Amino acid sequence: MMASLTIPREEEIVLQFDFDPGANADAIIAAEALIAWVEAARTANAIINPLSELKVDLVSAEQACLKLRTVFRFVEDKVLGPPADFLDEFPRIKKLVVATVIGIPAGLAIVVGEHVMFPDPPADLSPAAKQVFQEEAKKLESSPEVKKKVQEFYKKVEKQGTISQVQIKEGDERAPPLMTIPRTEFSVRSGLWSPPEEQPTERPQVKDWDVVLTHPVLVSKPEIWRFKREGLPFSAKMEDNAILLAIKDGRLPLHFQEGEAMKVRVEWRERLVGKVWEPVARSYKITKVLAPKPLAAAAPLLTE
Repeated sequence: MMASLTIPREEEIVLQFDFDPGANADAIIAAEALIAWVEAARTANAIINPLSELKVDLVSAEQACLKLRTVFRFVEDKVLGPPADFLDEFPRIKKLVVATVIGIPAGLAIVVGEHVMFPDPPADLSPAAKQVFQEEAKKLESSPEVKKKVQEFYKKVEKQGTISQVQIKEGDERAPPLMTIPRTEFSVRSGLWSPPEEQPTERPQVKDWDVVLTHPVLVSKPEIWRFKREGLPFSAKMEDNAILLAIKDGRLPLHFQEGEAMKVRVEWRERLVGKVWEPVARSYKITKVLAPKPLAAAAPLLTE
């Protein structure tokens, strides 16, 4: 039988917005940002501890830099017996990971070594506790639902326009912030900014060329033919099916021989080498002979 136990764990968490000099908070935007933070925290809590429900109470708000003092309460359903989740040994870790959820790389992941924009564990945690913190943070980083909520928070924050940074703190004002996100990262984390698209390193080319045939290969399968264009030799695989079929049927005119002037459609690939596009070796092919044309196929004989 399952018993429902309400276990209050009240530890103060401060969401702080710092503003440009002389600027004040827009009350509606501040409220929307607070709601977005709470929703992100609740979604994070559902990922790392699905047996509990997070309730957040607003204790007070200070105007100077808009400090929103809150209390996180974890209301849990537990099966009588041994704890189902090792996080029960680390209630503070759960609070810290959930409260700092807005530190996950929800927009563009900027990686420096193995640090992916998520705040480091507080220095006063034990090595074992720091490891647990990092493991739980990774769960949040891989959750699309959490990332969406975090992006919504930064969209609200960026909408204010005068917020210079966001901080998350524990109730003890003497301790350093759990995390600080400067304005320069708001767009990145909201998903509104994306990196420039990666430039292609290869590209196809198609051109119609006037050429001179220097070495035809009169077999009915794709083979390398040789040509000259503006006096310079080049080779290309003949892939015009009309020409190959004419060779097979014996309909290729006698003037398809060395020295014949032709107009052909050529396709090839180019590769970017430094800042210069260079043709890829052996990528040239003739996809269409525009002139001269092979003889028309003979009409079938009518029989009675």
